[in-house]
Amino acid sequence: MTRDPSADRPRLAMFVHTFDDRAVARLIRALAPPLQGLGAEVSFICATRDPGSRLGVPAGVTLYDLKLGRRPTALGIPKLARLFRRRRFDVLFAHLNGPGRSAILARMLGGGGLKLVPVEHTHFSTFYRRRRWIRHRLTAILYPLADLVGGGSQGVLDDLVELAPRIAGRTVILPSVGPDAQTVVAAQETVPDHPWFRSRDEARIVCSLGNVVPRKGQMVLVEALPLVRAEAGNVRLVLVGRHDDEEYARALARRAEELGVAEAVYLAGYQDDALSFVAHSDVFAFASTTEGAPMVLVEAMA
Repeated sequence: MTRDPSADRPRLAMFVHTFDDRAVARLIRALAPPLQGLGAEVSFICATRDPGSRLGVPAGVTLYDLKLGRRPTALGIPKLARLFRRRRFDVLFAHLNGPGRSAILARMLGGGGLKLVPVEHTHFSTFYRRRRWIRHRLTAILYPLADLVGGGSQGVLDDLVELAPRIAGRTVILPSVGPDAQTVVAAQETVPDHPWFRSRDEARIVCSLGNVVPRKGQMVLVEALPLVRAEAGNVRLVLVGRHDDEEYARALARRAEELGVAEAVYLAGYQDDALSFVAHSDVFAFASTTEGAPMVLVEAMA
């Protein structure tokens, strides 16, 4: 009988709530090829998949969709446990809190020898505000049951240890990765399709990249623009990112109008080539009120 050569390869899975084009899904997609290059068999698991996302699954990676739609990740625990029993993964990285807690409970039902690492990419205490008390209590109880707990930065981990002291000594920093060289070159060579970029004049462009929601701080940038223009002259603000909060997006436009800078503010919305806006701007601005180790900073520095 011929032996399956994949049988000796480590089976590694990464679990996210939604497989879409946001930062965490982009991160696991970026991690897959180098992990495959090291000999791992890589799988993705998601509670739901955004049908409108343009983000594809890397070659050689299997995506398991629990098909929960808008329902909480915890409702997928039985499906997740059955998947663990069937696929016998060696290691699972569960990204963010819902997948982290759900994966720990699913392992109790059918994880076998699975090694489990929940990974937090945000500052837990300031990011998670909904159902705060129960979320904190469940995290403090469940995260110590993981093999390791990962965080995007030391600050993220310090905050988690304060919440769940029993994970002390079993944490690991898993920083965000930057874009590959090909992506950087493409961003530099692709001029955004907007008059401000197509025919550059003396104006300087400040660009911010992030989903348009209050915690991303775009209002701070809009309100600062008149002051910046008073000191630095013709400065324009470009806000790139999906309008996840339409009312907030409208509030940004109204505030720009009130301050007399509407013609100097461009709400670009979602862009496939978002990094090209950063590459062709003079300044990258980051105004989030709570983050962990944001991937966009690494992308901007690249």
